[in-house]
Amino acid sequence: MLNGVGVRVMRSAGTGGDRAARRGAKLAEVALFLAISMAIVVGGLVTYREASVAATVGAQVQVLTAVMAESRVALARFDMSGGRLDTILLASNAVPSKIVAPEPFPYGSRLRTEWDTELAIGLADLGAGPRLFLRLHDIPVPGCTRLAPAQAGGQGVFATGLRAISVQGPGTAADAGPPPWSVSRTAELCSNAGAGPEGRVTVTFQFDPY
Repeated sequence: MLNGVGVRVMRSAGTGGDRAARRGAKLAEVALFLAISMAIVVGGLVTYREASVAATVGAQVQVLTAVMAESRVALARFDMSGGRLDTILLASNAVPSKIVAPEPFPYGSRLRTEWDTELAIGLADLGAGPRLFLRLHDIPVPGCTRLAPAQAGGQGVFATGLRAISVQGPGTAADAGPPPWSVSRTAELCSNAGAGPEGRVTVTFQFDPY
């Protein structure tokens, strides 16, 4: 009987160990499944965010290309020593209706960016002769990074004749100097001015007026 009891006890202990091992294996499988699921979710969110930024910047490039072209047409027709161009563009219906705000923004323009912030455009003498300036207020750093690169000849993302950009924000304000500006260079400028890649900045572009 003792031997029988001993055998039964040993078998019982062995069964409990097997169950614990199975439970451990199942917990490990669950943990692995959760880790993989979280990685997929995070990866999907990152991909969605990048696609959203790309789509917004693409729409903004189309608008800015049209605005710059119409501004140069207006400058060729009118003798302007300075001042705002947005009022002329609005009066002549030369801008897409989707970028017209019902009320003026703080700086007086009724044009808006794809981020629903102020878009100002005008002509000014900034020390190097007349310059056509275009200012995008309070836009996200990724938008700044993608819109600001330029080639050595002044070929920008949405217009030619780009001569200077300045970036301002809660961080270190930066003047890029003359082009070229690579993507990595503009990413550095925009991120520094925005106090990080999640910040927001105001970007001012200076172009030859004609």
